[in-house]
Amino acid sequence: MVYNFCPFKEPYQEIYDHLLEAPVTREQLNRYRNVAENARSELAATLVKFECAQSELQDLRSKMLSKEVSCQELKAEMEHCKEENARKSSLLTSLRGRVQELEGESTALSSSKIRTEITAHAAIKENQELKKRVVELDEKLQYGYLIGFLVELVLKY
Repeated sequence: MVYNFCPFKEPYQEIYDHLLEAPVTREQLNRYRNVAENARSELAATLVKFECAQSELQDLRSKMLSKEVSCQELKAEMEHCKEENARKSSLLTSLRGRVQELEGESTALSSSKIRTEITAHAAIKENQELKKRVVELDEKLQYGYLIGFLVELVLKY
């Protein structure tokens, strides 16, 4: 009985059919069996290698997916850091401006303090001079009353 099944397509169909029609000896049959067993053995080994490669591929895909997730998380964190950096940079610029304003106010207050101290010193000096003058005038006034009193006494007697 000849099978019409051929795993090959044209042009190999004729060769396959011819091999099936040729008489096969026991020696050839044993050789074919050995070749088939070797082929099955190689196929089994290749299937194991293939399954290992498939497993490794799956592991690599899983690792790659994990790396992609980590990468996305790092990108999101980087964006957050950029935003935070922009906020802090803006705040720093604002604070620098405020420091300059306060330094200007401090300089103006220092100048005003110096002028006030000079004015106060001049006022104290003037006050001391006026007190001296008052004492002098008071002494003159006392002296004038005394003379006037003495003159009256002399005129009375």
